[in-house]
Amino acid sequence: MSIGMTELLEVVSGCLTGIQQKAIKTCVKGRPEKYVYWLEQSSSFRYLIHKEIAETRWGA
Repeated sequence: MSIGMTELLEVVSGCLTGIQQKAIKTCVKGRPEKYVYWLEQSSSFRYLIHKEIAETRWGA
């Protein structure tokens, strides 16, 4: 089973606040591959959240 970029972003967005969800939509609009980085295959799944979204959450 594989998951596409759109589905991955929907799952991740569902775990974030409304403000962060809006930031994700703004960041990836038109070019999601620019903001989603696939890490080398490993036994544990990991993802990175773009700096702008993380700063929105913590008010940095």
